[in-house]
Formats: sequence, C-alpha cells, structure tokens
Amino acid sequence: MPSGVRRSRYFGGYVSEEGANGLKAYKYAGSDKSLMLKYITNPMYNRIVVYFPVWLAPNLITLSGLLCTFVTYWIFHYYCPLLEGHAPWWAYMLNGFAILAYQALDAMDGKQARRTGSATALGVLFDHGCDALNATVMSVTMCAVVQYGPGVTSFVFWFVAVLVFYSATVEEYYTGELRLAIINGPNEGLAIAAGVNFITAAIGASFWTQQSPIFGITWNWILFIVTCGCAFFTITQNFFHVLLAVRENKAKVEGGYGKFRYRVALTRLLPFLCVVFLSLAWVLLSPTNIMLRHPRIVLWALGFLFSKLVTQLMLAHVCDEEYHPVGKTISVIAFLGAHMLFNLAHQVEIPALKYLIGTSILKPFNMSVFADRGMNILVPTPSNVENSVLVPHEDVVLYEFFIIAMISYVHFIIGVTREITEILGIQCFVIKPRRE
Repeated sequence: MPSGVRRSRYFGGYVSEEGANGLKAYKYAGSDKSLMLKYITNPMYNRIVVYFPVWLAPNLITLSGLLCTFVTYWIFHYYCPLLEGHAPWWAYMLNGFAILAYQALDAMDGKQARRTGSATALGVLFDHGCDALNATVMSVTMCAVVQYGPGVTSFVFWFVAVLVFYSATVEEYYTGELRLAIINGPNEGLAIAAGVNFITAAIGASFWTQQSPIFGITWNWILFIVTCGCAFFTITQNFFHVLLAVRENKAKVEGGYGKFRYRVALTRLLPFLCVVFLSLAWVLLSPTNIMLRHPRIVLWALGFLFSKLVTQLMLAHVCDEEYHPVGKTISVIAFLGAHMLFNLAHQVEIPALKYLIGTSILKPFNMSVFADRGMNILVPTPSNVENSVLVPHEDVVLYEFFIIAMISYVHFIIGVTREITEILGIQCFVIKPRRE
C-alpha cells in the first residue's frame, strides 16, 4: 500500500491516495516564544540530547515520556481512586519529576529526529497523539493531587485542559504552524503543574481544601479559576488566528476548498463539544450519580474519544486534506446520544418517547428473564405502555461506552500507524539505516 488507499469516510483505511502524497510532502512548521524554553530548558536539552545513541528512535523517546506520567497515574489511582484523599509525600514528588521528564522528553524527541535525519510526518503525528492522551492522564492525576474529588469540578477541569489542546490543534490545521506564546502550556504550564506537586509533597494535600485569604475561597478553587482564565485567553487567541487564516485564504474558498469558509471552521469543534455536553448532561441527570462512583472511567471514556478526534484532525493536517470530524467516530457519539435519550425520558417524563419505546420491538421481550438469571442489564419500569421505559443499568452502559471508545481509539492508532509506515517506507520505533 505504498501509494495510500482509497477510503470512505466510514469504512476502509484512514489515509487516502491524496493524503499519501501530502504525507510525503509534509514539512513541520512551528514557533515557541517561551522565555523559559529560550533561556532555561532549551540550552539544557541541547546538551542532553547529544548523549542519546543515534539508533534511538524519536518515537521511543516520545513514548518514554508518556510512560513516565502513566506510572504516576497508576500510583494515584491506587491511593486516590475517587480523585480525593491523601497519597504519600513521595508520590507527589515522583509525579512532579514525571511531569518534568515528560516535558523534557517531549522536547528532545524532535531534536533527536533532526539529529538523526529521521524527521517524518509520522513523528509529528505520534508526538501529537501522545500529547493528546497525556492531556487526560495528567488532568485526571492533577484532580487527585489538588482534591477536586469525584464531581463536576473534575469533569470541567478535564474539559478545560483538553479544550485548550483541541483549539491549538485547530489553529495549527488552519494556519499550518504550531505557534506557542511567551507563556504556554507545554512549557510554563507543565512547570507550574510540577511545582504544585512539589508544594503538595512539602505541606500535604489538605492545603488545597483550606480557605484562602481571598474571599474565603479554597486554594484548589483559586487554582481552578486561574486555570480557566488562562485557558479562556489561550482559546480566544487560537480562534482569532483561525479566523485570520480563513480571511486570508479567500482565494481557496473560491476554488471550492471548503476548509476556508467561516461556517466550516466553526463546525470543527462540534463533534467534540457534542460529546462533552452529552456527557455532562449524563453526569448531571444520572439517577445513580455515575460520576461520583466512577469518575476515572467517565473521564477515560471521554479521553479516548477526545484523543481520537484530535489525532484525526492532526492526520488531516499532515495529509493536507479536509477534516471530516465525524467519520467512524459517529458510532461512539450515537451510542452516547442514545443513552442520553433513554436517560432523559426517564428523568423528565416524555410520553411520546415512552410510547415509542414501549411499542417498539423491545416490548415483546420479557426483560425480567435476565434479572431472574442474575443479569441485571436492563431494568424495566412498569409494563403498561404509558409509563414503561427501559432504563439501562448505568454501570453496564458506562463500561460499554468505555470499551467502545477504547477499541475505536486503539483501532485508529494501529491502523494509521501501519498505513503511514507503509506509505513512507519507515518503521515506527526503529530508525531506518541511511544509504551510503
């Protein structure tokens, strides 16, 4: 499949013939104005990277950074399963160092690629994919560190973290360049996150739930407000650059390139926002308080969906193709939407919807048979049509949603990696020897 494969938006491969040509022609463009990077970390990284063996593939460096934060994630999963409670002081110290290690390795993978002449579109996509996954890893762990607990606060904190990442990717898709400001997440943001962990190791996690002198607000809420404020500024800047790019490319609009139309640009966020708001409605309307009981599963199901959507966007960028934000992901979104429809009918009493469900092909089946056999999968309400509605057992639905999202994401990652390596004639974790 060296020249790419023809694909439909819903079936087949992920890289088209046109996309294969875009992959081969892709050149990374980016700028980082961070003062911390310029004067502190970058000189240090330049000295360290020369000690990496030339056979070490850049993607292995990227993956090693992600594994660092995954290790501490599981430590906090053990001590703080519900995103609250205290972990040993060394866990916070280790998490702080893991964040700094991730930051360093994420910066040095590109330096290693240029040093070994192995820079490719796959490396850019792999780096971005790991960053997308790490957005969920780190945000969930930070919720446990600062004691946000299993509620809407943790949900919103995760949403803010991933939305910043998504909006930056949309900007890169439209401008063709990743531009980072003087103060940005990959540099100062990660340094602050590491500092929060070091402070917590020194004074204890209970500090974050204590009242501050500022209107009596707890310290973790001050951090939450500052985070949301910085995120709002960053997202606004990202979309301002997107609108500028759309305006500056009117010629491409006249040529029929729909990407550079205002209404098309505004739709790039719709699938992600649809997923988030459907999930938030689920969390708020849940009859069994699903977020309070399974906060990590809820956030990881959404995290897999987010990672897939944002990596799909980056794939369209490196292939120089139109981004189709729904595609194969429509099945997962439809699953979530269908559950919300059932849940909403149960919560707000919609007679027409209940009648539709009650007279559907589900009605002839006696669902109590499953309950009698210990399979509490569907819990029926009274059997008459006007009041009957089948309410899915929320734990089962959640785990189904999680498994479907995870399988969809893993299939996408493996499929895209396989196709790109065949198109470019490279290996993902091995540097191809240079021809003399």
